[in-house]
Amino acid sequence: MQSPSDTTPRRKRLTRALRLSVAGIVCWGLLIAGAAAIVLVKDNEAAEAREAMPAPHARLDPRELSTWSHFPDYRNEIPVLAYHGVNSESSYLTVTRRRFAEQLLALHIAGFHTVTIGQYARYMKTGSTAGLPSKPILLTFDDGRLDSYQGADKTLAKYHDTAVMFVVASWPDEDPGWALHWNELVKMQQSGRWEIQEHAGAGHTFVPIDSDGGTGEFYAYREWRESGLEPFSAYKARVVHDVRWGERVLKEHIPGYRPVAFAVPYSNYGQRFSNDPRIPRYFLPFLHTQFPVVFDGDYLDEGKRRPDEIKGRWSPELGYRITQGPVMNLPDLSCRLHDFVARIPLWREYSCLKFDRSNVPSAHSD
Repeated sequence: MQSPSDTTPRRKRLTRALRLSVAGIVCWGLLIAGAAAIVLVKDNEAAEAREAMPAPHARLDPRELSTWSHFPDYRNEIPVLAYHGVNSESSYLTVTRRRFAEQLLALHIAGFHTVTIGQYARYMKTGSTAGLPSKPILLTFDDGRLDSYQGADKTLAKYHDTAVMFVVASWPDEDPGWALHWNELVKMQQSGRWEIQEHAGAGHTFVPIDSDGGTGEFYAYREWRESGLEPFSAYKARVVHDVRWGERVLKEHIPGYRPVAFAVPYSNYGQRFSNDPRIPRYFLPFLHTQFPVVFDGDYLDEGKRRPDEIKGRWSPELGYRITQGPVMNLPDLSCRLHDFVARIPLWREYSCLKFDRSNVPSAHSD
């Protein structure tokens, strides 16, 4: 039997060990909590860095104000504008935030009203704008770019406008720094200002088309493989799989997504350039089995010797758009919209841009 004096050192050791254990647990807890706090702060900072920017101040000079306030009324026409980036730069495929704000202010003064992609689809089917607001117009953005959301969202909200964002389904995961995240796309759709539609599955890219390293648009060319060009049957399987995969991914990530429209990457479904004349006659009809509306590029970007290109400003088979970029100032936009709704002969609309038709920037460069 142990005496009380024998157990005292053991009790002291146990007490000390218990204290050390408790202290260790507290220290680890503090370290974990501190790390979690740092991560939370960084996540919040990252989220704040991706928030929409305030709508910049915009104004029109007296001449612009007079032009836009007297824009004529029209019926049975819906012009479509195509944007890419909206940021602080001015490059071929971007407009500045201020330019975008000036354009929306001008459209507001002129009495334009934005429509949804569903309303546009009905117009494409019937050719009629009956039941739509006066001076309807559709705003579209390609590529699912973060800077488009950041630069445009607050301005759209200011004028109670809506827009369609065409998303490449693979990019939110492949390039999350440049492209919008899935949770951001969901919030955009839920806001009522944005509608999400497909731009491609993963097919907004190029594929090898010959043994010398030449490349061509994913949907517009048969791919070069070690034994030569893929069979046409393999081409069909490849592009069909990509479009349907993109459609499936959007349905999985975007609650309420419905496939209504598809914007062809690089504005080339084989009608511009291809290595097989069967491609445009296959791919465009296939797209129509999946989507009521298919968008191409700018209708001024036409070319000779393109037998499968659908000419003109509008067709039930293909929706064309007026591409926005730094060369499109307010007078140019007013001129082109006026000629569009007034059905001025197409060749005259090139004069709106103040340069030769041969120098019209190619809308397929998106």
